[in-house]
Amino acid sequence: MVQNDLEKALISISACKQEGVVKLIQYLETDLLFFFAVDKDLNLSQQQKWKPILDMFYQTFGISLQITQGLDVPQQEQSLYDTFKVYLKNMDDVSFVCLYKLALCMRSVLLAWAMINEKISPEEAYEAALLEELWQAQRWGNVDEAEKKRLEIKTEIFDTYAFWKNKKAA
Repeated sequence: MVQNDLEKALISISACKQEGVVKLIQYLETDLLFFFAVDKDLNLSQQQKWKPILDMFYQTFGISLQITQGLDVPQQEQSLYDTFKVYLKNMDDVSFVCLYKLALCMRSVLLAWAMINEKISPEEAYEAALLEELWQAQRWGNVDEAEKKRLEIKTEIFDTYAFWKNKKAA
């Protein structure tokens, strides 16, 4: 199913890539990785999983990312959006479609970027994207419906990555 959706997106990408770039830039403004928890244990887990990705982004683009503890959206430098917009526009169509799909699935453009650039594995991306949910499930126990949803997200991440790898190898 994911493969069919991605194939359809590839066919129509040239007509709507600009719109996709705009949406990803808007999505980047509230990226999951900007919002660290107040709880010390969860924050420590986030530091371990998320900070290396933020550091990789800085090493690649030279842009420091502002984070917060709480719900206030941190103000990023305009250069983040300008630089990343150019990056997205210059991506090949397969990578762009997969990054877009992954960003929406994981609620993080930064995680999708790291995965498409093979800086993290699909498993690491999944664990980082659902870090808080997995942490809560470990603490309080699993809820069947939540576990089912996490499995769907994991499948989507792995299937999208496999599609991307397959297309890149072709």
